[in-house]
Amino acid sequence: MSMVKLVGVGPGHPGLATVQAVEAIKDADVIRHSDGCGVGLLHFAAANADIGPLQSTDEIVRIARTGKRVTVLFPGNPYAFSNGSEVAEKLERAGVDFEAVPGLIVELAAPVMSGIPLTLEGRSASIGFGLVTLYYKLDIVMLSKLDTLESVGQYSIGYKFADLASYVPFALLTPVLSLMISAWPRDTASLRSHFRQAFVLLAVAATAVSIGFACVAQPVVELLYGSRYAPSVGAARYLVAGAALQYFSYLCFTTFVSIGRNRSYALAGLAGVLINAGLNFALIPRYSFNGSAVATVITEACVFAILLVSLSRTAGIVTIPVAVIVRALVAGAGMAGVYGVMLMISGPALARILKPAHTS
Repeated sequence: MSMVKLVGVGPGHPGLATVQAVEAIKDADVIRHSDGCGVGLLHFAAANADIGPLQSTDEIVRIARTGKRVTVLFPGNPYAFSNGSEVAEKLERAGVDFEAVPGLIVELAAPVMSGIPLTLEGRSASIGFGLVTLYYKLDIVMLSKLDTLESVGQYSIGYKFADLASYVPFALLTPVLSLMISAWPRDTASLRSHFRQAFVLLAVAATAVSIGFACVAQPVVELLYGSRYAPSVGAARYLVAGAALQYFSYLCFTTFVSIGRNRSYALAGLAGVLINAGLNFALIPRYSFNGSAVATVITEACVFAILLVSLSRTAGIVTIPVAVIVRALVAGAGMAGVYGVMLMISGPALARILKPAHTS
């Protein structure tokens, strides 16, 4: 029997935990929770269980070697939106047996918990949201099956930056959604204007995020995680670029919600799952986690193209400001050029400033 169980607790609500997760909590001698998650489930634990926050993987290894049954709780799924893959990698290197217990991904539960109405279009939005979340994290699951946990650990570093970048469109599009809903269907001119303005903002943000991160990825990764994770830099650049492409998919989704036509989003999500799965099967055996990152970028581009074509069939809504996109790309190229000049002129001094504080 596995000494350590890495348990996904879903959104943290007791009613949404899996039976297997509850059993793992009941049977554990020691329970550690990541980022305070799963505290609503701790009443299932044995009265004499040792319960506390997850301090380090070294602690888990030490406790497991004493023969105690250890359960570590993670939000959502242990291998998605959490550091479970890094813990698993270290346990494997330490020779400690472990088992991953999947949980409901938080983003899949969010539509229901938020009260999205169960109309046909509401179900389409929920299904689409779930499928998009699935294809966005499918690669890391496939990587864990088709490659090593070392590769999963390297790949997870890139996802940390991609997840940070993905907050940008939510901040920009939340106010846009209410404006679009109020404009449809009586004032299509205003809706078209809101779409164009949002597209411009997202183009600028996507260019700044993707090119800006590409410039500083190497020193930032080594500064935060040490030189051991330097191989993850290329994948991190691709994943952040994929997250930037997803900005425009979010805009299309916002527009579909505004006009009450969500089926296209569900179909695009399904296409994303199929494309991403196929690309990962083809690329992971040859290129490991870098292949997964490339698959993510290609998938995001395909999903955006599908959504844009579907949206363009709704007359009078889509107007793509090509000139603005070109200017944003030129500005991004200029930013990359300035960074390159800085490195050439003051490379040694800049290297000392950005030198990692630790190495592993």
